[in-house]
Amino acid sequence: MKRLLLFFASLAFLAPATAFGGNTAEIRLHCYSLRFQPATAKLFGQTYVLEITGNPSSAAANGELRLMPLEIPYTHGGIFLLQFPFDPTPVPLPFYLDTPFADADDNGLIDDFEVSRGISGTTTGVYDDFAFGESPFQATWNRAANSKDGTCRLAFPDLGLTFNHTFEVIEYAGTLSYTNAGANISGTVQMTQVQNADNKLEGTLALTKENANLLPVIPGSWTHSSGEILAYQASALERIQTNYLAYLFFDDGEPATEALDFVDWDLVVTDSNDANGNGIPDLSDAPQPIRPELSVSRTQTHLLFKITGEIGRLYDLEETGSLIQPVWNKVTSVILSANSQELQWALPAGQVRFWRLKAP
Repeated sequence: MKRLLLFFASLAFLAPATAFGGNTAEIRLHCYSLRFQPATAKLFGQTYVLEITGNPSSAAANGELRLMPLEIPYTHGGIFLLQFPFDPTPVPLPFYLDTPFADADDNGLIDDFEVSRGISGTTTGVYDDFAFGESPFQATWNRAANSKDGTCRLAFPDLGLTFNHTFEVIEYAGTLSYTNAGANISGTVQMTQVQNADNKLEGTLALTKENANLLPVIPGSWTHSSGEILAYQASALERIQTNYLAYLFFDDGEPATEALDFVDWDLVVTDSNDANGNGIPDLSDAPQPIRPELSVSRTQTHLLFKITGEIGRLYDLEETGSLIQPVWNKVTSVILSANSQELQWALPAGQVRFWRLKAP
């Protein structure tokens, strides 16, 4: 039996690929608002109820302790809705309040809004009762690390009332699957709320590139697991080593409530991919040419072709029986779904065959 000789050419008529494709990075969203639950307090045997809303145009309590603009000398604020005994209509009391606002690990994110970081401490605030002007109150905070839920004790000396609230940190975590084509970066996002698997976000994230350290975010929208569409816009992602941080603003971060609320977020992308080892993650690095490769081996009954190249690109596998004035014939075509992919082909009849990889 004559021996079959195998030869191959690894590259022909192929422009170098210029994209990082198929990479996955970690993505997180941290809401700057905290969600407070209602609380009660007793005075002389009578029960008082305190709720919070973050939107002054809505009379309904949404539980939002909302981030304030920089010109306000407190980090957060909203409106207390205080219900007195025997009166079903709550009294609105505008207020401002500092949260601990610490960054103990110096990672650029405030611990108050990171589930992995615990907080404790006492802060102060003021509320306006319209009759006597501003009155002070005190907040005592406690939340263990790796817990989205904490407690906040609000003490009002002028009212003689103390309310013990529970509050929730809203954080989402998941993956960003992206392709870096140089000036444009496109990706898909899948996230789940930390410690609340019922809430999910998914959709696309499109970026442009000013340089390796600055990636402007193109406005878009994500779909909540409830079916609601959350439109967003964001500042540019700024790189700090392998982390990218941006401020993200939702038109309405909680469509289930009446008010436009929970709109202020931190967007964080962490990318450990670094194909060329230059210290710049692939998310923002200049794509390096990917030289496609073709290798061939055989079993007793088949040939095994291993094609390495760019995900999503079309390649033709061609063969010829001679390299002297060769006539190349296409054996098959393949679009790579991974950087390296294997094809199986029946052993050809004949003694000598040459193969090459071609990009049309």
